[in-house]
Amino acid sequence: MVPLLIAFAVRSSAQGTLQLTSGANIKTLNNASIVLDNMHMVNNGNLSQATAGATRFSGDANVNISGTGTTNLDTLDIAKTPGGKVTLQQNIAVATQVKFTSGLLDLNNSVLNLGTSGIVNGETEANRITASGNGYVQVTNVLNAPVSANPGNLGAILSSTRNLGSVTIKRGHLAQPNVSGSTPGIRRYYDILPAIDNGLKATLRFQYFNAELNGLDENTLELWSQAKKNWINAGYTNRNATTNFVEKTGINTLSRWTLSGAMNPIPVNTVVKGAANENPEIKNQLLVWPNPVTQSANVIIQSTHSSLVKLRLYNATGALILIREGKLFAGKNVINVEMSNMPSGTYNLVAQYGGSVQIKQIIKQ
Repeated sequence: MVPLLIAFAVRSSAQGTLQLTSGANIKTLNNASIVLDNMHMVNNGNLSQATAGATRFSGDANVNISGTGTTNLDTLDIAKTPGGKVTLQQNIAVATQVKFTSGLLDLNNSVLNLGTSGIVNGETEANRITASGNGYVQVTNVLNAPVSANPGNLGAILSSTRNLGSVTIKRGHLAQPNVSGSTPGIRRYYDILPAIDNGLKATLRFQYFNAELNGLDENTLELWSQAKKNWINAGYTNRNATTNFVEKTGINTLSRWTLSGAMNPIPVNTVVKGAANENPEIKNQLLVWPNPVTQSANVIIQSTHSSLVKLRLYNATGALILIREGKLFAGKNVINVEMSNMPSGTYNLVAQYGGSVQIKQIIKQ
């Protein structure tokens, strides 16, 4: 079949569907645009705007992009009336940008591939990418000693003194279950997959929108990473509920990340097996076991009453590398601090709770 070449703007405002049948081809030239006003797109053929042109979805009706064909766009412009939605029911590729003028883009269970050059522009609380299913948006960039790199403008901002090689970042919006105990994560997660994934000494700034909080208090959000099937509380080094980010330094390996509530200390009635001997007469005492530590340390706090607790971990140079916060129960509490990704050396743990400040030295082997 002879392909249809479009070198001018095409606009349709009828209620209905733009449908490409199998074998049909549409290719735009000279930055031509396809404007679909209140229309679905069903592509069972081939739509190619990879080098020039735009597809703009406007109007007040929710519409879908579906079909079994190949959809390669240069620019995807979401220009619905406020609250309007475009839903993906097929995988698509966007070479230059996904532009948010107004409205939502629901990934559903599909993949939005930005390749190596695409970006997302204009996301706000009201105009942004969402996902009602397992869909995600992905981008791949080469990151060699990145400084505040934000591949695809997806909001996973990375810095490192190391070469990470080719890094694929996937951003999904399905809340991860049972992250902090039974508490789920927010409606955003990242899979960060570098070709070189060890000894990174990286900083990750995780950005989010208030609309993604999933009922959680953003003032308690901390970073959590997934190791196999378990979530590990990585705490945070810096966070800002006004500009909507949580940041963590000193990350040596990257994986799946999300945000959830603060740690939940575990109240216990018996001595932790293998822990150092305790003096029951000492009030508000702090123990760390094992010490030296190779993987994770149990911070054991004997508290006379319930209170808030803040843990700060500093390395040998005095740099703050971890903050964790939570609530203590009256009695004995155990807080697990994951240190497997931290370099060997001497660390100082500062614990503030119950009106006192205590310091413990931890040796990481």
